Amino acid sequence: MIAKLWKYLLATRPVESSLMIGFPLIGAFIALPAWNHVGWLVIKFFIATYPLVMYVYCLNSYGGLEHDRLNNRLNTNPAVTGEVTPAELKWLSQGGAFLSGLLYFLWFPHCLLIWLLILGNWTLYSHPSIYFKARPIFGTTLHFVGGVLQLLLGYAALRPVDRHGVLIAVYFALVFAAGHLNHEVKDYEPDKEAGLLTNAVVYGPQRVFAFAFGVFTFAFVYLVTLSIGGVLAWRLSLPYLAIYPCHVLLHRRATSGEWAGYDRTYQMIYRTMFVLAGLLLVFVQFRSLPR
Repeated sequence: MIAKLWKYLLATRPVESSLMIGFPLIGAFIALPAWNHVGWLVIKFFIATYPLVMYVYCLNSYGGLEHDRLNNRLNTNPAVTGEVTPAELKWLSQGGAFLSGLLYFLWFPHCLLIWLLILGNWTLYSHPSIYFKARPIFGTTLHFVGGVLQLLLGYAALRPVDRHGVLIAVYFALVFAAGHLNHEVKDYEPDKEAGLLTNAVVYGPQRVFAFAFGVFTFAFVYLVTLSIGGVLAWRLSLPYLAIYPCHVLLHRRATSGEWAGYDRTYQMIYRTMFVLAGLLLVFVQFRSLPR
């Protein structure tokens, strides 16, 4: 029984799921007015949001199961190996949506509209009868929309959505969309073999990789503009601004000499930089807000 539950957990892709929850959590910490009772609130928010992310990743696996079997990066996932059946994967997806919706209804009813929009957004992306994941432009557009909604989900848990919240969410959505483009570059070969028309397959991995870095650069400039305009305090934007020079060096490494693209080293450093920036933002909030 325990072994089967462990397989179910692995099928939800817990590492990616936790990283995806990072966007709503950052939204919550940006909106945080004080640290009073924040620990229990964050715990409840994580508990309510993980099943939503579980829905996203399990539906993604269910909709693209045949394609995932061609991808060496995913060939140890229990959903791909058959240790978790397609029927069980569908049950995990639907169960995650139901549980998350119930918890949001009980704990964060004011966030239910955003929650529902997120559900619809990722259904368009992954549902096998729609599967915008396999269409150029559409998949990245849905990641941008999803990035805005996910940041606002956490923001709305602590304060009403306002103009500042939406403008801040756009920065994280740009980063999320650019990361998706890099992800398509990484999966170029298996996606091409599977016949998926991703941006990298249609327009070429090098061109998409360069465009993704352009989006990251635009996001950096946009964040500077937000800080100058007083939309986001400098103390909160600096962690993300500080990693951009490292990102430039990382991109140069990937594109200098023989084309290397989005390899394992790039992925590890890129993800680590943004995780550290998020942790630093939380630390800065801890130091600056009343307790």
